[in-house]
Amino acid sequence: MSAEEIQFRTATLGGFQKQDVLDYIERSSKDHGDKLAGLQRELEEARRALCAVEEEKGALARELAAAQERERTLTEEREAAAAAAGQASQETSALREELEAERLRLAETEAVLEQTMEEVDRLRPAAEAFARLKDRTAGIELEAHCRAQGVQAEAEERAQKTREQVEQWLRRMRAEYDRIREDIDAAVSQVSGGLAEAERIVEGLSGTLTRQDGELEELAQACLTDMGPKAPMPLPLEDK
Repeated sequence: MSAEEIQFRTATLGGFQKQDVLDYIERSSKDHGDKLAGLQRELEEARRALCAVEEEKGALARELAAAQERERTLTEEREAAAAAAGQASQETSALREELEAERLRLAETEAVLEQTMEEVDRLRPAAEAFARLKDRTAGIELEAHCRAQGVQAEAEERAQKTREQVEQWLRRMRAEYDRIREDIDAAVSQVSGGLAEAERIVEGLSGTLTRQDGELEELAQACLTDMGPKAPMPLPLEDK
């Protein structure tokens, strides 16, 4: 209420009407109470707003701390990722170097293999010819071995027959010499029987020796004829 609105009625005896003053005081008190209540409400609202602001400030502070923590974590993760990327880059470079070296070794191996295959192709006709020659040589060796075995068996058979003939001749000669020795012993013991008998015995001995020399010569010629040249030794058979 402004000063212009405050109008008191004057009393008869001078002064203001009491009731007007009381009404004014009451109205002023009520207005003041209303204003005070309004201020209280505003203060309470301000307090609630302040609490809300404080809570929001706390929430923002917590969000800020969380954001800072997330930023720190992201920074660490970024640094770890960068380190891992660097390590991976180094490993990738090493793998690329190994791959390049392996590629070069493979190229060298392929070149050597190609050269070897060319050499094999070049030598294949000679190898096939050698294989055919080896088979033919093996057949010739086998045939020669079989022939040598046959010749050896025939020579051994002839030698056996010759040995038997020689043994028979030796037995016959031994018997002849035994008889001659007996005749000589008898002739010596009977020398008194006469010179003529001794001469007869000597002549018989001479004839016998001459006959035996002839038989020995014939036997020697037969041995040479039957045995012939010495058979070659059989060739050893190789495992094919």
